[in-house]
Amino acid sequence: MDGLWARRAILGRVATGAGAVVLGARDGGLAATTSGGRRSGESEGVPVMAANRMGQVPATPGTNGDLWGLWLELWNGDLAIADEIIASGFVAHFAPAGNSPTEVRGPEGLKGWIGGILVAFTDHRFTTTVGPIADGDMIAGRWVFRATYQGGIPGSSPSAIGKRVEYEGTDIVRVEAGRLAEYWLSADILHLLQQIGVVPS
Repeated sequence: MDGLWARRAILGRVATGAGAVVLGARDGGLAATTSGGRRSGESEGVPVMAANRMGQVPATPGTNGDLWGLWLELWNGDLAIADEIIASGFVAHFAPAGNSPTEVRGPEGLKGWIGGILVAFTDHRFTTTVGPIADGDMIAGRWVFRATYQGGIPGSSPSAIGKRVEYEGTDIVRVEAGRLAEYWLSADILHLLQQIGVVPS
């Protein structure tokens, strides 16, 4: 089996919550605040809509670019946000890999996928490094993910448990009627899998 196919298949199983990954709603590392007590987007230069959710100012509809702050909060573990910002016909697209799906659909599918990823980490935090860039109904941004690995990804090294890890990626999302309707992911998963011993460095 070639290494590229193997790592994609492993990540696909983890991301979709299959096998050993058990989803948690708001425990097991899926809290709405970060380890430092800040919510995602706070003091990180993320649009004001994220600050609005923290009760600092009344919430307003804002622009498509403002949705990025809420998208980041969702990825930082506040899964209930999916019900507010994700369209019922939402589709997330991924590169085909082995037996893993090439897409995830709807708010519930997205919540399950995010929860399946985050359950393998504690002290997790997605932070925007570039953007968001909004153009018409499209939003793009680059992020970095930093966390402590707590195990559960098939093929990882037992010595990786407790290790600080990070990897980067770019999200592109399409807005329809004020909600996110479509998502394309490009991430350096190889770098993450190398850090936890799934594939050699």
